[in-house]
Amino acid sequence: MLFRSASQPYFAMDGDTLFPNPGDVLTAFAAILDTNFNLIRMFNVVGFNYAGGSFTPTRVNDMTVDDNKNIYFVGGYAQDTLVAGNDTVVGDGYLDCFIAGVDTMGNHTFLKSFGSSSWWTNYVYSDKITAVACDHAGNLYLTGIFGGSYFEVNNDSIANLSFVGVNDKFHIFTLSLTPSGQTRWLKGCGVQNYDDLSLGIAVDDNGNTSICGSTEASNANFIFGNTTYHYKTSPNAFQGYVASYDSVGNERWFFPIDSY
Repeated sequence: MLFRSASQPYFAMDGDTLFPNPGDVLTAFAAILDTNFNLIRMFNVVGFNYAGGSFTPTRVNDMTVDDNKNIYFVGGYAQDTLVAGNDTVVGDGYLDCFIAGVDTMGNHTFLKSFGSSSWWTNYVYSDKITAVACDHAGNLYLTGIFGGSYFEVNNDSIANLSFVGVNDKFHIFTLSLTPSGQTRWLKGCGVQNYDDLSLGIAVDDNGNTSICGSTEASNANFIFGNTTYHYKTSPNAFQGYVASYDSVGNERWFFPIDSY
């Protein structure tokens, strides 16, 4: 998925070799295999250029393929520049979300970056997409975490219920985009004053979306739309949840996984 040009100047597989594009110090790539795991082709998806930040937290966290065989990669990148074909985006925080797409021939189809900020300070916050899914219409469904007082994409925003001063606590976002990258809906959920984490996402044939993850909550309320669930005091660090939205982003149900 990733190779670093400083220590790994090329990537080889089944007789094929990839090299980073000029300026890349970290490269995400895709390999397409047949049913016997023989290589059909591989290609670079997105390059990370160094602009004075730290690549330590940069990650590709998940990928999905739509019905037209377009491939989408998601994750977070730190204080630097993403390059995909002729498209370039520059991060404006410590860790920003990104999604990059290619078709089965490696032609770049999609590149988008977004994240969170604060209303009253220039402090930078950590954001990342942890999981991605597609429906049959090619709409994208993303979930992840953000640390600023609000999370913004395409001028749509949600507030962070866990935000206290500049001491960020991670809050959960779930987002649906059209195939062209426009916002269909954007939702947030989580617990005040505790870190939350979203780990997976899935969408059914009707467009209903489910997410799952964990929360640091102990003797605290998890807020999911109009539903509030009180997690009991837990001696362990994290407890779990599964939650669902309908096709237009309305909250359907919340299922807690308590530990005792």
